[in-house]
Amino acid sequence: GFVLTAGTAAQPPARSIASGVQVFGAYPMHSPNHSSARRTRFDLPPSVTMRARKASQETRVPKAQYDVVAIGNAIVDVISRTDDAFIAENNLTKGSMQLLFTTEEAESLYARMGPGIETSGGSAANTLAGLAALGLKCGFIGQVADDVLGKVFAHDLTAQGVTFTTPIRPADPPTARCLIVVTPDGQRTMNTFLGASQFLPAAALDRDMVADAEIL
Repeated sequence: GFVLTAGTAAQPPARSIASGVQVFGAYPMHSPNHSSARRTRFDLPPSVTMRARKASQETRVPKAQYDVVAIGNAIVDVISRTDDAFIAENNLTKGSMQLLFTTEEAESLYARMGPGIETSGGSAANTLAGLAALGLKCGFIGQVADDVLGKVFAHDLTAQGVTFTTPIRPADPPTARCLIVVTPDGQRTMNTFLGASQFLPAAALDRDMVADAEIL
């Protein structure tokens, strides 16, 4: 309902039925002294307010367990510093990103790279790591293999507070990796092998996690 006064627009009541016990009627429309017009007031029966409160509680949606859940490629970034000679010797295009399509290609290039840093990556997992750092509850669904890089990915992501429970698969093909070589001028040349991340089966999708997410 609304509170009405002569010569003014309708105004909402001070309290709703569900949250209080008062409902206001209308000002007299033809009061000789508008300034002294008073609102009429009556109390709702307790049974009415109890039913209103119960209906409000029953329609309230429970909070989801996860703020954000993402499904994506589980990739480990392998970052190594090198020089322009390495780029030329391996027929790489400086500053580009190319796909590696076979395990042999990925392992061959990895073997030729110098010492580096291995850290979990992939756009979906990176996004969740950032959100988790801001205090959000996050979950990730993605496929890794039973190998060293698969363990690196799982450790890094869970250490950030992201839930990751997708079952691992045999190490053929191996865990996805992005082999990144950085030259002295800061240019990154990226070589991505998607490996096991392409073989996420439908059975591995955590339906309970998806259903309990505010955002997917």
